[in-house]
Amino acid sequence: MAASSPPGAPIHVNDPTRGRFGNARRIEICRPGLERGLDYVAHHTSGGLDFAVDRLEASGAGPADRRRLEGLGTELAGRFAELDAVVRAWHSGDLIRLVLHGTERLIVCNSVTADQLLISSAPVEPGLMHRQDRAAAELVEALRRLIDLQSQNPGGFQSRPPDEPAGPDESPGEPWESCPPTDPQVEGEHSAARTALRAAVHPADLHFAAYLSGGAWRCAADVLDHAALAAFYSREFTAADRRGWYEEFGRRLCLGPMSLLGQLSLDLEDQIGELWRLVLDVEQGAFYGYRRGIDDFVLGATLAQNRVQKADEKVERLLAAVAE
Repeated sequence: MAASSPPGAPIHVNDPTRGRFGNARRIEICRPGLERGLDYVAHHTSGGLDFAVDRLEASGAGPADRRRLEGLGTELAGRFAELDAVVRAWHSGDLIRLVLHGTERLIVCNSVTADQLLISSAPVEPGLMHRQDRAAAELVEALRRLIDLQSQNPGGFQSRPPDEPAGPDESPGEPWESCPPTDPQVEGEHSAARTALRAAVHPADLHFAAYLSGGAWRCAADVLDHAALAAFYSREFTAADRRGWYEEFGRRLCLGPMSLLGQLSLDLEDQIGELWRLVLDVEQGAFYGYRRGIDDFVLGATLAQNRVQKADEKVERLLAAVAE
């Protein structure tokens, strides 16, 4: 397994624009990401490479890996646009962040503007997943400030200081801060997995969770009907509509020979290893897909942008809980 690049290692810069279009300043903004757990950062416009900075050699990779990552940027720009079109149907805003977490490498695609993507990557190391993800989010927020755009809080990282542990019932002061005990809507076969899902969902963070195994939808739980979440709906898109969309997308993501997760895993295997974690971060919340083994999946969703990281951590714990 490649290790993250050590501080002070030489930085390789590929700038086809030779600093034009403001890219000299953007490059300087992106360099610090290589000190925070990332070993590759690239800026793309409409799929084309604007520039890339990396320390791939220092983390055990090389020129061939650099070429693959640069080529992957064009492919990911297309994937990002396709997924953006899908998630807009959820009435939660545009796709702002896509996380593709493999057994060997993590890739994070952050939207800077409608046609600009920042693609960050790092070798997988235990305990560094959220630190690396946060580093990518900080870079894209700095790039947005450069052109006078407000924060989109990708990953919800601005809602919690770095390395601050998540309490079981912490809340940021929104309408659900003092939510009464909730009775989730639960469906599917009675099992340890169903019990775990029911216990995990809460109006303060994780609003929907599901378990799929053996090529079938096994069980699900949600608090989408909770009164504290009413402001997320309208007469054109209700809690029932959202529940239906999540189930439809979850089946499309995980089930069948042409599943989206299966296609992504095959396409990216040479770059990141086996894909086991997918995050679709939108302007209002996120959708998560975790995979264990060949056909075991845990899905989750939150509607609250500042709870995206907390909900992500809950889904990760569910992956272990459903196996007990």
